[in-house]
Amino acid sequence: MRWIWGVATAVAMTGLGGAVTAQDAPPAGAQAPAEVLQAEAPAGPQWKVFSRSAQSNYLIDLSSIRPEGEELRVSVARVANAGDAGNYAHVVDTFGIRCAAAETQVIRSTEVFEDGEGSEAFEAGEPWTAVRPRTLDEAIKDLACDELVPSGAAHASIRAYIDAGRP
Repeated sequence: MRWIWGVATAVAMTGLGGAVTAQDAPPAGAQAPAEVLQAEAPAGPQWKVFSRSAQSNYLIDLSSIRPEGEELRVSVARVANAGDAGNYAHVVDTFGIRCAAAETQVIRSTEVFEDGEGSEAFEAGEPWTAVRPRTLDEAIKDLACDELVPSGAAHASIRAYIDAGRP
């Protein structure tokens, strides 16, 4: 895995409802240099912020990246960048990624309510779409396919991230 130092690909997304798609959202920042990660990967979820917008922070669970046939699966969370302490509302989407074809799709989505209880996951049923440059989908594909690791602290859960003050 490679570290990305200070990734701030702010993607203009709105609200928390619905599945994450960002094909039309241009980023405000640029990707910084990366280096090879030599350490062993920790066990358990490793949620790290990889993008921020005016409304939301986007986190990827590095431990969720796994092959499934010729595709990768990865979990991505969308969390409001401001909120009351103890408000655990967020959305977690499972993305499918075809690295060689540069295509993504949202496979399933789960809404987590303010109290931290999640809804039943629902199948998104989105078609595969080509990844366009400088979008949230491109950032997700690059992180998963190129084994990149965003800089900053990792959190064992979205709850832990929110409790830490949404850093």
